[in-house]
Amino acid sequence: MLNGTLALTRPNSKTLVSVIGAGVLLAAFAVSVVVFSAFAGLHADRAGRVPVLVVDSVGTLQVDFALQVDQLSLVMLLVVTGVGSLIHLSASDT
Repeated sequence: MLNGTLALTRPNSKTLVSVIGAGVLLAAFAVSVVVFSAFAGLHADRAGRVPVLVVDSVGTLQVDFALQVDQLSLVMLLVVTGVGSLIHLSASDT
C-alpha cells in the first residue's frame, strides 16, 4: 500500500519505492529465518499451530482461522521469501 501510494503521489521517488519493496521482502526473509530457527530443535513429526482469528464458537465446536507450520511449509517459507527478495534486489539495481 505504501509503495503504491508513493508511486502515485511522488513519481520521481523511484529509489525509495525500490528500497521499500526490497526491504519488506528482506524483513519477511528474516522473520522466516527466525521461525525456522525456532522450529529447528523440534521433532520432525511436530507441527506448530498458531490460531489467528476465532470465527465462531458454539458449545464445544470452535471454528477458527489458524496457521500451521511444519517442515515442508518452513522450507517453502524460506525458498519463497529468499528468492523473492533476491529478485527484488536484482530488479532494484536496474
